[in-house]
Amino acid sequence: MTNRQPQMVERVVRQLRIDETFVEPEWAEHVDIPLLELCFASRMPQAPVVLMPELRFRTLLQKLVECFPRVGKVMIVDEANSRFDSLRRSVPKTELNLYFSAQEVSALNYSNDIFHFVLTQVGLSTLLRLDIVLSAYRRVMRPDGHLVMSAPLVGSFPVFFDILDECLLKLYPGERAEIMSELVESMEVSSIERRIGESGFEVEGRDTAIFELTFPNVEPLLFSTLVESHYLGVCLGLRRPDVDTRALLTLVVRSFHHYFQGESLRVPMKIALISASK
Repeated sequence: MTNRQPQMVERVVRQLRIDETFVEPEWAEHVDIPLLELCFASRMPQAPVVLMPELRFRTLLQKLVECFPRVGKVMIVDEANSRFDSLRRSVPKTELNLYFSAQEVSALNYSNDIFHFVLTQVGLSTLLRLDIVLSAYRRVMRPDGHLVMSAPLVGSFPVFFDILDECLLKLYPGERAEIMSELVESMEVSSIERRIGESGFEVEGRDTAIFELTFPNVEPLLFSTLVESHYLGVCLGLRRPDVDTRALLTLVVRSFHHYFQGESLRVPMKIALISASK
């Protein structure tokens, strides 16, 4: 085992503890369960084969097992494998056929027409390339397959966008307006549904989850899976040759520490819940 591996294990354990305490209870109630209700509203095959790209929370997998005890196969795909062990341990081994694969979600290596459902909770980085990602999902779905997804909407975590805007103004004032405009547009529900339609899906169900998360200070906020992957990750996901993404991420994190040192934070969430058929 390398020196890096124990540090990674410790980091994942710490993050799971933060998620379990400050995120998962509210997230399960307001996002996971409504997403699975959208699945139930679709015609359910006897033993569905489910693709779960970018799975961030154990609660969604656990609720899936509870709601669909006869699920045929679940494929969990992510670009990194750091969460795979914790997800694997979160459900009993006897409950379902569970498989993991580290691969780029916009270039899946599965054959065509495999999955009955694609069940995913996307963050900002995925929203910025949603048309490419949806094209990959549609290809691997069966002709009668369903896409069920959540995505952050405008009004979610507003302080993050205030800080990101300020940091872009300091580092890249010439690109700030365009980047922020692109982000905001990608989070409009009309834009999300339009891109779903343009990717060959028909929207069948929709809902909006509005709730609030509370963190005792900035450390667990920034370290939570939700903030790290759904929000901070967009700093590294900006595909612009003139932007030093790591410098941007560093400044955003430092700004959070500067503004909220020792303070509790309340984080408003506004999440779109959408189901669509192929």
